[in-house]
Amino acid sequence: MWRLLYQAALGLDYVLKKRVVHGGLKLNNILIGADGQAKLSDYGVSILRSCFNLSRDPLSRSASGELRWYAPECLVREPTVASDVYSFAMCMIEAALGQPPFAFLSDDDVRDNVRKGIIPDHKEDMASDVSELIVSMTNFEPRKRPPLQCVIDKLKAFADTELKDEEQAKERCCGVCSASILDSSRFCSQCGTQVGEASHIDNEPPIDNEVVYAYSTESASSTPPRPDSQIIAPALSKDMPILELLEVIQTGDTANCEQALLLLLQVCIDEEPRKLLYDVNGIVVLVEAAKTCPSNFGHLCALKCLNLFANLDSKFPRQEYEALRKSVRNVSTHELLSLTTALKSGNSDDKLKAVMCCACIAWATDSEELDDFRIVALIIPLLRNTNAR
Repeated sequence: MWRLLYQAALGLDYVLKKRVVHGGLKLNNILIGADGQAKLSDYGVSILRSCFNLSRDPLSRSASGELRWYAPECLVREPTVASDVYSFAMCMIEAALGQPPFAFLSDDDVRDNVRKGIIPDHKEDMASDVSELIVSMTNFEPRKRPPLQCVIDKLKAFADTELKDEEQAKERCCGVCSASILDSSRFCSQCGTQVGEASHIDNEPPIDNEVVYAYSTESASSTPPRPDSQIIAPALSKDMPILELLEVIQTGDTANCEQALLLLLQVCIDEEPRKLLYDVNGIVVLVEAAKTCPSNFGHLCALKCLNLFANLDSKFPRQEYEALRKSVRNVSTHELLSLTTALKSGNSDDKLKAVMCCACIAWATDSEELDDFRIVALIIPLLRNTNAR
């Protein structure tokens, strides 16, 4: 986490030196490339305002979805470099907590907190030196906030410590199955791999010219295919680790993205996997999939997962969830006919997928089209038959 935030801070510093203030910085503006490097986005409007000497009404800014990351002074005047430092601190809080600042407060309550200089409670989730840095970056007085270069130096120290800890932990983990290995053991107790034997994954050549937009609005399907690839992707299954499913959702083609979202939905019905998904910041990936997945079914699966977090765990803002739900398009006649065919003559996997798709459609769109195509009548016998189910 700290390595990525450090890289993002370097990007922010570069643009600020070009005399362009971001003014709307939030964690969704930090993109993760296939090379593992963090990049900043959404500078376009800021650059245009700078080039044409335009200003923006503070009230319109506060209503643009950026309020939760705002410095107090941005409610009454244009943002400055110090404002970006404040917003970057809120990104750090968001990354640590795994949810947007003031996730469960209304915009009015958030605006009141921003006006008073109140920031989210974070001290229990961070080391004391990290918390001290955030407190200094969010000082109510802009002139009392540290220069960005001081923040960069601190982030580099955090990133170096994080890397050292990861390397030490990696030394006693299996390179094939990632299982923990006792100090006295020479072989992995799970898969038998000798300690120190390199995993084929570690030797995999880097992917060139590929960008994975983990937080951007660009679809994962826009990722260019890897040329002359000799690597065969493993078959997707519910037994795959959640982190691998999330990676497929972010980097895979449309079919694999859809399949991974379906499997994730099946897994997330249970509380423990849902907690793990939340802990690894999977909500961010689900939100992006709900916005950009080319497959309507994948879109619906992502929304249903978010529905579980919103209704069962209260870990996703209901207001944001409802806004995503309103973006669901109506199911097409072609899709309904495909569902009918799968329910009538598909194999057990096809029928399972079709049933889950119908459930997502009925839940998300309040549509009566399933009845019009007599799909409900096809589903009832399947639900009674455990083999088909």
